[in-house]
Amino acid sequence: MKNIKLYDIHGSSTIENYRSLITPDDKYFYWDSKRFNKNSIGDIIFWVNRTERVVLYTEIDSKDVQPSFSNGRNLINDLGYDISATAQDATQFETFFRFKIIEKVQMPEGWNYSNLVPFNGQTMAIILYEPNVNEPEKKIEKIEDLKSIFVTNSSVTTLLNEAIVLLNGNPKVPKKSIMDKFRDYMYTIHKNKTTSDDYMKMMPKIEKWLIDNSVVKNNYDLWYNVDLIDEINKKLETNFKEDWKELNKKESNWYSSPWNLWSKFNQMSRKSSIISNSYKEITLAIKTKPFILLAGISGTGKSRLVRTLAYKTCDKEELRIDLKKPGNFELIPVRPNWHDSSELMGYVSRINGEKYITTSFLQFIAKAWKHTDVPFFLCLDEMNLAPVEQYFAEYLSIIETRQVQNDELVSDFIISRAGFENKALYTQLLNDLELSEDNFLEGISIPHNLVVIGTVNMDETTHSFSRKVLDRAMTFEMNNVDLTAGLDLQKNDWSYPESFISKDEVIGKYTSGAEVYSQTFKEKDEVISFLGKINIELEGTPFKIAYRVRDEFLIYCYYASLNPSSNWLTNALDEISSMKILSRIEGDETKTGNVLKNLQKILHADFKKSNAKLKEMETRLQSNGYTSFWA
Repeated sequence: MKNIKLYDIHGSSTIENYRSLITPDDKYFYWDSKRFNKNSIGDIIFWVNRTERVVLYTEIDSKDVQPSFSNGRNLINDLGYDISATAQDATQFETFFRFKIIEKVQMPEGWNYSNLVPFNGQTMAIILYEPNVNEPEKKIEKIEDLKSIFVTNSSVTTLLNEAIVLLNGNPKVPKKSIMDKFRDYMYTIHKNKTTSDDYMKMMPKIEKWLIDNSVVKNNYDLWYNVDLIDEINKKLETNFKEDWKELNKKESNWYSSPWNLWSKFNQMSRKSSIISNSYKEITLAIKTKPFILLAGISGTGKSRLVRTLAYKTCDKEELRIDLKKPGNFELIPVRPNWHDSSELMGYVSRINGEKYITTSFLQFIAKAWKHTDVPFFLCLDEMNLAPVEQYFAEYLSIIETRQVQNDELVSDFIISRAGFENKALYTQLLNDLELSEDNFLEGISIPHNLVVIGTVNMDETTHSFSRKVLDRAMTFEMNNVDLTAGLDLQKNDWSYPESFISKDEVIGKYTSGAEVYSQTFKEKDEVISFLGKINIELEGTPFKIAYRVRDEFLIYCYYASLNPSSNWLTNALDEISSMKILSRIEGDETKTGNVLKNLQKILHADFKKSNAKLKEMETRLQSNGYTSFWA
């Protein structure tokens, strides 16, 4: 969670400086460092200017902008901008911060703080959230004020809700409350309507009534509950008839009653819930490690699943231009003659002059870097037609370097400038990929929103996987076939849905077990104990697990704990045991016989998926004298 600060701009001199320190294109805002010395790059700052009736939502972009001084003004020349601020002398403001403007909004009519006291004196900056913040109830008060300004921005709402929950002592990051979801929905359907403000103004009124009448506890800690929508639906029908009549006098083409609108939202929410449940296991796996193997017989819809996931997560309009292929999806067929990485990583050609040949893989990585707020799905089709360790060596190495730094998930470079003898070729590569040399000066790393999914058929024409590959991947089987599926033309999963799966449901933010072990995750020791029992049974075999698998178990189970259902821990351990333990077991009777029997003591009938797989592998061993996870 990033630190958050609120800065109220009041007083004639500061208002004058506000006007002169914002860039003409509203991309950046500058301010002296005095009240931000304890802040870091990436921290969030909200700027409220009640005189101008405007609010800025910004992120600290630089801490070291050096001004010059002339004729009573600090002069700033930065990023091609020339701006200035009044100053008494050259020493008054020696350093400025640069703030990237994420959103600039007009203040709603009549808005003011619910409590003006903090700003009656010289107080201008208030810390809204940081670990161990003092007087959290006062911070929550100001956060609620800000939420009423950013009602149409779901990302700001989510950020502020998360801060409220943490300030209240609940370590879990909340899902959106029902009212947040309804607010987002209201904005979506009315955003092109001239009366959208009237509908949006009704939201706080509905929200307050729901809280005052104990329909919901509060507007931020209620997790998603479809059944409760029905209850709210009935109460709205009784209590808001007159309000809705007034709204419909202004525009008769919209819903004649609040319960009709809520009913529409109800249907949308149920559909969204079904979508989420359908992909729950694979999205959990992706959040744990964004490298997936989809294994199964040919024709079971493996590559189709990847494309469908891309459709369900492509919530950005500029990526939805092509109806047949979402912009966050790329399919690359693997060829049997791939024995090095040049087909994916590109290569230097010296035909008709020296140049670097780019690939669709690199172009897709560059595209993902330009849209880091959307999951990007790369499907390597028939991944094991060629030896994966040879053509995908760079990725297999770099995926293990991922780590969290300053709340950002980063990795080593998959293409490094230092690897080019001719540095001009690296510059040419960046130009071809339309990437800024300022941002990729030393190399190109794996974007955190990139998900690689390989489809796998195991037969005599394909290569088996080494333990190096299996240890780095999450493995799924797709051998079940429903011959009635896909015959209804009205149900097309290759289309953009009304409700998208959010990025946060797909892209993880942890890479090590220690990061989730430090969370309030009470089942963490049960996970470690479970793995200890597994390792006892694997002692003396090449299948014994180590730290990488332990970390992935902890991360997977932690994410599963955020949306618990009955027997959730057993189900999560079952799913990831199949992915990470059973997928590594192969060999003859002497190598696997006792392993399969002993693991069934732990992965008993309650572990349905793993237990069934162990019995299948045991049957295969008895029939063929050899067994593996792969059919």
